[in-house]
Amino acid sequence: MLFFSWGCTKERVSKEESLRQHYKDISQWVLPTSLSQIVQAELVWLNTDQLADIVFISRNGKDSLHADVYLNGGKGKEKFSLKENPVLNDRLAKGVSHVAFGDIDRDRRQELILLTPSGMDGNVAEIWFNNGQGVFYQKKEYYFPKVPEGFDRAQFVDIDGDFDLDLWFTGKHVLTADGKTVPYQARLFLNDSRGNFEDQTELLLPPLPAGISALSIADYDRDGTPDIFIAYSQGRDRLLINNGLGRFTDRTEDSLPPIADHTLHVDWADFDLDGDNDLLLVVMKDKNSGQEKVVYNYFLENLGRGRFLKKVSEDLPLVPTRRVYLLDANQNKIPDLILLTSNGPELYTGRGNWRFKNETGRRFPKAGSFREMSFGDITGDNFLDILGIVGKNRTARMWISSFK
Repeated sequence: MLFFSWGCTKERVSKEESLRQHYKDISQWVLPTSLSQIVQAELVWLNTDQLADIVFISRNGKDSLHADVYLNGGKGKEKFSLKENPVLNDRLAKGVSHVAFGDIDRDRRQELILLTPSGMDGNVAEIWFNNGQGVFYQKKEYYFPKVPEGFDRAQFVDIDGDFDLDLWFTGKHVLTADGKTVPYQARLFLNDSRGNFEDQTELLLPPLPAGISALSIADYDRDGTPDIFIAYSQGRDRLLINNGLGRFTDRTEDSLPPIADHTLHVDWADFDLDGDNDLLLVVMKDKNSGQEKVVYNYFLENLGRGRFLKKVSEDLPLVPTRRVYLLDANQNKIPDLILLTSNGPELYTGRGNWRFKNETGRRFPKAGSFREMSFGDITGDNFLDILGIVGKNRTARMWISSFK
């Protein structure tokens, strides 16, 4: 699940407190030291309290995965207790390509979806329910529509703005049985608010080319309905605009600049505070591209009504970057950003009017190379904490937000 984190805490802090905000590394006190080769490290909500719990998905072999589920007890230094999941782990050991988490039935407890290389009757997707104590199981009477082979990524998103989580599926290059490219390289399943899904792809989406790497959902044309920005690992990114009734039209040609990049990740925020949503992209560049200055990230400034212009910031680093996360870490109502660069994670606090200040040394602990991050409140103070995967051995790191 893509976590749009900025501005989501409950109270604004004072200016003095915002200047003191930083992160503390508490990994050695709360995380198991034996886990390595972690594929996913997720802060999730498994029961009805407000504290984030932890799920690690680790690799045991080439095709074998294992889940370690830890419930947050909220005692002292955030004591976590391991919840055994033998049935789920037996399934993971048999071959799973992807795991995603989301609350599909509005009970404030997150379920998970598994994608398998090949499934029963050609359906590669399985929903596993949460019993409220961090143990996952399948309901025999539950029906989930068919997701064809080739779709290997799932994302929980509210695509229609009705406050429940729908499902978006993609694959690197989805083919038919006879080797032809499938016209719909993304599939959209709408949630009826009770956790029942219906495939609405051909009704709501236009055909899309292969190579989808990420998406960013926000209201880009200020009509009150969510739109979809689709990033591509190779070729031109695309913009789908909602007609107000949930049907999306490809407006790439008249709304996006003619840029063809290898986009790795994207997130959105109102960077210039003018009331519409802008985008920040991180891209992979060829060192032999012939450009005098190689840019690894750039903004798409929203000029109004979902029309975008490329904008490069001199404040951001000129080093390879794999992920971007937007949040308001210091709660001053201006979006900050975290970049996972080849030099390690870097934090840039927003100054408004497209200006940013590198405050990595003051606000981040010393760290190695982060592969990804997950955000949630593990301490109950209403501020975002960070769980990440670090280094070649893919171990875990936990940072909590602090004002002391």
